[in-house]
Amino acid sequence: MQLSRQIPLACTMAFVSFTNPSRLSAQSSPTPNNTPKPPNNTSKPSSNTPDTKPERKQPPQPQQEKIDFSSYGRPGNRAGGGSRSPCASTSIDLTALTPVANWGKTVSPTPTFWFYVPYSPDEAHSGEFVLQDEKYNDLYRTPFSLPQTPGFVSLSIQSPQATLETDKWYFWSFKLYCGQKPSSTPVFVEGWVQRVALTPELEKQLTTATTKDHVVYSTNGIWYDAVANLATLRLANTQNALLNREWAELLTSPGVGLNQLTQEPMIGEVRLLSIVSSSKPITH
Repeated sequence: MQLSRQIPLACTMAFVSFTNPSRLSAQSSPTPNNTPKPPNNTSKPSSNTPDTKPERKQPPQPQQEKIDFSSYGRPGNRAGGGSRSPCASTSIDLTALTPVANWGKTVSPTPTFWFYVPYSPDEAHSGEFVLQDEKYNDLYRTPFSLPQTPGFVSLSIQSPQATLETDKWYFWSFKLYCGQKPSSTPVFVEGWVQRVALTPELEKQLTTATTKDHVVYSTNGIWYDAVANLATLRLANTQNALLNREWAELLTSPGVGLNQLTQEPMIGEVRLLSIVSSSKPITH
């Protein structure tokens, strides 16, 4: 009798244990996989992904040396002198293209000089250019006539007897006559030029294809050749904006200060009439 009571109780406990919901759930549910998925390396990069290629470095740009023609002065007059001249007053005076110091350098034995002339041949019927040594002895004297239009004009020395020697100073004057009488007082400008040697370093710079000649001359302080070279380029390319800007920069550079002339037209050479050489000092 005792045995029969124990058997049903054991069976009942076994059934309850077997039917425990928590145990059933634990046994029937699969074990969750919490391991993170590896990244998919086969996916295409976004179109917004920055380019990781190394940037190409640009070569350093050469810096242009500063242009400065400031210097000590020499006797001269780069703006139209001659208060007793019958030449009419103009908004811009007759002006020599020289620095404020009234002198400049050249490497040429026969340099070219440039002037701003505000007169036509009807107003200034004739002119005269004179080159002298440092003791004011004549080396070159020539009369000339002006082009038809006021503006920038040039005059080149064209005599083998008037070639400039290295390291020597020369005095020049440029005169215009407006009166009817040949003896009338001229309006004139005057200054100095010094010829310097063409050094191997300067010659090397001039033969460099990437450097313009007028830039080489101006950065080395060679005034007359810088002006002549750039003016020749402007005459052949009157509408070239770069040359026009470089011309304005040259005329307005330190030691020059010809700001009032930057917009005036390029005209060309005066017409030489004859050449007279002498060794006698002259006066105005």
